[in-house]
Amino acid sequence: MTPAQYVKKLEKMDLEVPEEWIVTSGVATRDYLLSRFPKGSAIYIVGEQALFDQVFLTDDLVQANGTDLQAAAVVAGLDRQFTYDKLSEAHEQILGGAAFVATNSDVTLPTEQGLEPGCGSLIAAIQASTGAVPAVVGKPETLMFDTICKQLDVLPSEVVSVGDSLDTDIVAGSRAGTLALLVLTGVSTREDIAGAEARPDLVFTDLNAVLAAILSPVN
Repeated sequence: MTPAQYVKKLEKMDLEVPEEWIVTSGVATRDYLLSRFPKGSAIYIVGEQALFDQVFLTDDLVQANGTDLQAAAVVAGLDRQFTYDKLSEAHEQILGGAAFVATNSDVTLPTEQGLEPGCGSLIAAIQASTGAVPAVVGKPETLMFDTICKQLDVLPSEVVSVGDSLDTDIVAGSRAGTLALLVLTGVSTREDIAGAEARPDLVFTDLNAVLAAILSPVN
């Protein structure tokens, strides 16, 4: 989803959040591309419409999809319409010299129906066919956290990061220097903590418990 779409979603929860406060992996990926490739570079996208909307928000970058252009980079995000043809096109672009960039590396995605394949599973397919290791913009890397801190003018030590995955959310939050909170409503369980690369600073059953802790009086 785009930041504008998240604003509307949060409004349905009676939460008013300015669009500029929302930094998605798509937003951070566009910043990454603009910092590393010249204006006018062609980009091939494996992803959904929101990723296209973010990367091509302005005319600084050119879409390689559906053209004969050799891309400067292949950007892979979550794509629930992923096909063999898309894999083949990404494969050809990377073998032709395109850099490989991933929005995030979550191999699973928690949904109301349970865990489903995440962006990382698609990245693994592209990596297997090309041998290329992607530059990961989102979690567990810290680039997105750096973007957020810069955009909001805060220090990492002033940030509380909340996530449901030890492998991505908690690793990223810990690497970035934030207070890392794990909620047990998604990928990771309390039993997983002992063997995790990075352990959370605090553990909560769900977001309601986090809110209750925030609102509780300090003794």
